[in-house]
Amino acid sequence: MSLLIEGLGLSYGARSILQDLTLPAVEAGSLVGVLGPNGVGKSSLLRAIAGLQACQGMARLGNAALSGVPPWRQQAQVAYLPQQLPQAVSLLAYESLLAAARARCPQLVSHELTARVESILQRLGIEHLALQRMDRLSGGQRQLLGLAQALVGEPQLLLLDEPTSALDLHWQLRVLDCVAERCRTERAIALVACHDLNLALRFCSHLLLLAPDGAYRFGAPAEVLDAAWLRRTYAIEARIEHCSLGQPLVLADSPLLKEAPLMPNSHSRFPSSQASRLLGRLCKHFSHKIEARWSEHEGLLRFSIGKCVLQADDQALQLACTAPSAAELDELQEVIRRHLQGFAQVDDLVLQWH
Repeated sequence: MSLLIEGLGLSYGARSILQDLTLPAVEAGSLVGVLGPNGVGKSSLLRAIAGLQACQGMARLGNAALSGVPPWRQQAQVAYLPQQLPQAVSLLAYESLLAAARARCPQLVSHELTARVESILQRLGIEHLALQRMDRLSGGQRQLLGLAQALVGEPQLLLLDEPTSALDLHWQLRVLDCVAERCRTERAIALVACHDLNLALRFCSHLLLLAPDGAYRFGAPAEVLDAAWLRRTYAIEARIEHCSLGQPLVLADSPLLKEAPLMPNSHSRFPSSQASRLLGRLCKHFSHKIEARWSEHEGLLRFSIGKCVLQADDQALQLACTAPSAAELDELQEVIRRHLQGFAQVDDLVLQWH
């Protein structure tokens, strides 16, 4: 059984969150990390697949439609864990798990439900919480209980929204190891939204990386995360290194303040259409020779000796250049000036250096 996502789009009113998200079939046994900065639609994507948010396009698990179908009417076995922690009510943790098991598996008799609850408590290592009241549990303990409620029904598709956000290091590893084992041994599929790139690299078989400009990348971890996409997605300078055990690690060196990704609800003023077209032409021209990208109001050109950030307004194209030394900065400015001059004359824009 595979998960299919085709042409999926999400919006809040006039504001688009995701556009035309189409992925290769996610096969049974896959653990997919859903990554990206705040506001790019990770939580909204999981809610749409769970049938809790309206969307365009299609999400399907095997032959069962998911998108647009409320969870209680879905034919497929789907469990969704939101970011919000389970409520701090007076029920015992064991009672809440038993209620969840009964709701998800009405065909099971009493002793089967009890065995199911005890099994999931043991798998997560939280037997000691079973007879504690939920309103006396810590936030992290309630998050563990929420995951247990999602797992107790033995779903074929797990949609987990930041399931380790309230957990310490021990429980982060234990939780993701349990989810990975569930995928591996029971041939389930899990989509896990998270911000910890190194946890994702360690446990996930696939990554879905969502960028602020609407672009996305899906595939094996080694194919998805690299310095260029970390820069594009998170506006950071970062490296992929390997530890003594051969495990890949993301090392973030510094933020790129001028290249900070725009939040979807940003109200930044965009340049005139003339300046915007010029930026697009410049980056397209440079991309044949160097790394270049364009985000409608700002372009980034990265040379071997430095980089140039371009910003356009109604009257001028402004360039901010950086290089390791003053001599290399002069060289970088001369190279850029030579390439830009023809464009500036055609569009009658003024070059301003600062």
